[in-house]
Amino acid sequence: MTEFPGYPLLRKYFSAIRYIGGEPSGLNWLGEQGDGGAFDPNIPVDSLKQALDSKLSGYSKPEKQAHLKTHGLSELDLLVHSGFNIYAYNTPPGLLSLDEIAQRGADHYAAHTQRHVFNRVWLFHSLDSADELNQLLGFAPGEGRVRWLAQLWPHFTIFPGSVAG
Repeated sequence: MTEFPGYPLLRKYFSAIRYIGGEPSGLNWLGEQGDGGAFDPNIPVDSLKQALDSKLSGYSKPEKQAHLKTHGLSELDLLVHSGFNIYAYNTPPGLLSLDEIAQRGADHYAAHTQRHVFNRVWLFHSLDSADELNQLLGFAPGEGRVRWLAQLWPHFTIFPGSVAG
C-alpha cells in the first residue's frame, strides 16, 4: 500500500520503509540486491567466485597487462571486500562461516586457468557498528565491529588477529 489519503504522517513513515530481499539468482553479498524468494546457501560463495572471475578476466587482457607494466609494479594484489550484505544474504545466520566462504573461494581461484594474474588475493570483511545506535540500544561502543582477513592465494590463510565482535 503506497497511498494514504488524509493521513500524511502515516504516508511519511510508510514511504521510508525499504524492502530488500531477493531470489537466489538476484542475491549477492558483494552489494547487489534481488527481489524476494527462497534462499540458496551458495549465494555468498557464488558471489565471491563471480567477483574473482570478473577481476581475472579484466586484468588478464593484454591491454591491461601492458598498462600495468608501464607502472613497474613488483607485485599485483587483489583485495575483495565484503561487508553487511554477507549477513543479509547468508541466512539463516551461521549457515556458512566466513572461513567456509573464503575456503571455497580459495579453491575456486586455485583451479582457475588465469590464477597467476595476481600475486596474492585477499578477502577482507569489515563491518563498523554504529556507536550511536549501540548507545541507544544499551550495547558497548564498538560492539558488533568486525575485522576479518583471509589470504586466498597463493596460500589459504585466515589471519589469527581477525575478529568478529
